[in-house]
Amino acid sequence: MKAAFYEEFCGPITIQQLPDPVPTKRGVVIRVEATGLCRSDWHGWMGHDPDITNGGAHVSIDALGSHETCFNSISSLRKQGKHIQIGLMVTEESNPPIPMDKVIANELEILGSHGIQAWEYGRMLGMIEKGKLHPEKLIRKTISLEEAPTELVNMNSFKETGITVINKL
Repeated sequence: MKAAFYEEFCGPITIQQLPDPVPTKRGVVIRVEATGLCRSDWHGWMGHDPDITNGGAHVSIDALGSHETCFNSISSLRKQGKHIQIGLMVTEESNPPIPMDKVIANELEILGSHGIQAWEYGRMLGMIEKGKLHPEKLIRKTISLEEAPTELVNMNSFKETGITVINKL
């Protein structure tokens, strides 16, 4: 697979051909044709992630729904923080371990949201077709994967708002 790659924080970012991921026995590999480039990518490249929140996040959201992401999301919260779990957690992921000692000691809140039901997608897409919803207005610009390293390095300048989408792989 083709990917933006760096070996050290704040180091050079190159576009490389890396080995394709191999799914676990019960996993899948998804072909990505477009992805967003956001400030969290910049923080990761800068090496800020371990202490970016100065004591923990006020709010954490997990929409992936795996044991690991749910646990890590809750564990990242500061005292009296709030975790929001979006969407159903199914099969072996349906009963994740929760750091209950941290939930109690730090008076954390855990909220669940079903998210949009699959049967509502048609109505939502219909609203887009009729011009009632305009998700394209959230996109500032589209770029190629080759442009991503420069865009990532300059992300701290805050020159513009909106989502940058990498759609030319």
